[in-house]
Amino acid sequence: MFEVDSLQSFATVIDDLIQNDDGSSQLPVINKVSRQQDLPLSFAQERLWFLHQMDPDTANYNIPSAVRIKGDIDSKALVQALCSLVERHETLRTTFKEIKGEMVQIIHENKDMDCCQLPIEDIAELSGLSDQTYGSNKDADSVLQQLIKHEASQPFDLENGPLFRVRLIEMSDNNHLLLSTMHHIISDGWSSGILVNEVARFYQIYKQNESIDIAPLSIQYADYSSWQRHWFQGDYRQQQLDWWKNKLTGSLELLNLPTDRPRPNMQTFAGDLVEFNIEDALATELTVLCRNQDVTLFMLLLTVFKILLHRYSHQEIINVGSPIAGRNHAELEEIIGCFVNTLVLSTDLSDNPSFTDCLKRVKETALGAFSHQEVPFEQLVELMQPDRNMSHSPLFQVAFTLQTAQQQKLDMGDLEFTQLSETNKTSKFDLTLTFIDSVNGLKGVFEYNTDLFDRSTIVRMTEHCQNIINVIVKMPSEGIQTINLLGDKERDQLLNQWNITERDIDYDRHVPQIIEALAKKVPNL
Repeated sequence: MFEVDSLQSFATVIDDLIQNDDGSSQLPVINKVSRQQDLPLSFAQERLWFLHQMDPDTANYNIPSAVRIKGDIDSKALVQALCSLVERHETLRTTFKEIKGEMVQIIHENKDMDCCQLPIEDIAELSGLSDQTYGSNKDADSVLQQLIKHEASQPFDLENGPLFRVRLIEMSDNNHLLLSTMHHIISDGWSSGILVNEVARFYQIYKQNESIDIAPLSIQYADYSSWQRHWFQGDYRQQQLDWWKNKLTGSLELLNLPTDRPRPNMQTFAGDLVEFNIEDALATELTVLCRNQDVTLFMLLLTVFKILLHRYSHQEIINVGSPIAGRNHAELEEIIGCFVNTLVLSTDLSDNPSFTDCLKRVKETALGAFSHQEVPFEQLVELMQPDRNMSHSPLFQVAFTLQTAQQQKLDMGDLEFTQLSETNKTSKFDLTLTFIDSVNGLKGVFEYNTDLFDRSTIVRMTEHCQNIINVIVKMPSEGIQTINLLGDKERDQLLNQWNITERDIDYDRHVPQIIEALAKKVPNL
């Protein structure tokens, strides 16, 4: 889609990609399978199950959400909406079990699961905060944040379930907090949007006593996982694996970023966030640069990040992980489930290329990876067989994402919704840079492992990232080794403030006397 200049040409490319020589689709249709047979896990689910077995008490793969609801909420209609959601999506009533040495999905009846129950707790009784509105009292805020954090940090039992839970906190008659949590093995980021939209639709239906006129899903996640297991094999699978083998061979060196503390023997997931904003004028210049260089914003910002990592690590080959939705069939776009895959974007930045040349290399990397995105990350790890080390993730240690945030207004009558920021602070990798492109501008977020980095280090990294952007929009032909990372303030500190070395010298004392005086002053030096 980045190599053509018209919609007609784009349509031709798409048609060529999805058609075989005989006119048939390259991707087979996903058909429903019998629920009387053992239902396999998808490749992504299999890896998440494995990670869960290593640490069953972890909440690192929880997907939490907290929504403040203002207005006269109909709790009965909300419960009915949740039950209809669970009935519609089999994943929300799925558990996992080992049978005859193989992991399988167990789909339960709605009535056998309690995940559509809605416990309602009165925060006033719990904390004595009666008649206090969220946001107007620090004590009330603290209690709510503790509730949100506690709910998000509770682990799931993958074998017994449920793997989806909801909780409603009543702060006053017209002020509620809705907490929902799903395990990643049944969900992903895309799924969270489906969940919110469908709960809103069902709520309105039950609130207004309307008949349900929503078409049932044509397939479910178990149909997809069975299809994936049967389809991704044979010659096609081998062709895809061969491409990745050729691309990643010789590029598996650990990214050697300078850390504030030694890497622990066991990878930890303690994390925090540092946010920064790109000025509107600068964001506009980035858009112009993308157009002039025939690249997407994703490619350009990924290039900036890779240059930053290259300058910090002094390594030539930079591997960055990046998630991809993995929903290549239209039917999958409406299903709650774990479809996301991870691509390893490996680029050689040797020989001090200009920024524009570096951008071309990253573009080639991205297009190649997108064209071979069907290979599950789990199989890439198996294919490349990196030296397994429990202190870091395999194949890459840093990640990059670009999110396009759309303003979304939920139609739930007179209710007012406010999405609260995530408080479950974890970091799945050493470092993850996320850019969020929305109507409010372009924002960057560094998620970092707090066992490796100090906050001050990441703040300085955000400044260096912005300095690179400032240079490349004005001088895109600049060599990546000579791009100035330092801002005026940091440059003055290094060259002037820290370089003041003048000292008064007492010429009447000899060196032994000076040493003796220093030893008395600082005996433990």
